[in-house]
Amino acid sequence: MASRTNVSLVRKFLSVRGIPTCLLKAGEVHESDTKAGKSLFLIIPGNPGVIDFYDEFQKILHSASESAIPVWGVAHAGHMEVPKDMTPKAGQSGDLYELEDQINHKIAFIEDHIPANTRLVLIGHSIGCYIILEILRRKPNLPIQKGILLFPTIERMAQTPNGVVSKPLALNFRWAAYLAASLAYYLPDCIKLFLIRLHLRGSTMNPTAALSACHLFNPDCLNNLIFMGGQEMQQVNEPDTSTIKENLSKLIFYYGQTDKWCPVEFYEEMKNRFPDGRIVMDDRGMSHAFCLRASREMAELIWEWTRKDL
Repeated sequence: MASRTNVSLVRKFLSVRGIPTCLLKAGEVHESDTKAGKSLFLIIPGNPGVIDFYDEFQKILHSASESAIPVWGVAHAGHMEVPKDMTPKAGQSGDLYELEDQINHKIAFIEDHIPANTRLVLIGHSIGCYIILEILRRKPNLPIQKGILLFPTIERMAQTPNGVVSKPLALNFRWAAYLAASLAYYLPDCIKLFLIRLHLRGSTMNPTAALSACHLFNPDCLNNLIFMGGQEMQQVNEPDTSTIKENLSKLIFYYGQTDKWCPVEFYEEMKNRFPDGRIVMDDRGMSHAFCLRASREMAELIWEWTRKDL
């Protein structure tokens, strides 16, 4: 596989129907490309929706195609600090975005900022998988070639081991986290990085991911991601088996052996529901937050799954 050091990323903020949105791009798609059926990998992140967490993954995946297939990633609305020189028409600092808003935001991004007829390979991570299924359900005519669902939180989130702990915190103590972040926000970046590394002591984490975590000290961003998490617990219940069935040939599911957001029993049930589906169990020891420590392994897998079709 080609070295990721040959790939550069373009990071920009743009307006998605008035909402300031961070886009991270490895490679470009032009209007003329779509006449030849240009493909594009588009990453829809988990929560937190800080797209910078996925930069190493994007570089390696783009490198794997010898830079032929662009890899873009779009952040969640309100999850990243907006540059001070950007004045949005809507989505002012402090606004909260519901899970429904995030779904509509991704649809709007695809419709407004990706050239028509681009052959989309959607890569969802965690709640991003739920958003992909909603895009497939609501917009069946979009040219979506594949949907890759990594560690998919698409059902019974509140009943999972992590959900049991997280739901009361997200619903009842969001104000406390906001207050703590409001105080910590003014700490120097070096202290923020020290606190992040202290929290993750004993584990490896790519340096860019550590820097990306500094967004979580912004009280408005933290407020949004906790608010979205609470909504996930309340709204993500039964899997959308109808949409899965209609799009089964396009979908690849990837579950983890120790994932406390989508336990092994969910994988087994999905295999039983859809025996003809491509439903895979991890055998490489990757964790739910693969983008922190296993970007190369995941990029290699995805390229292996898709290269013949692309």
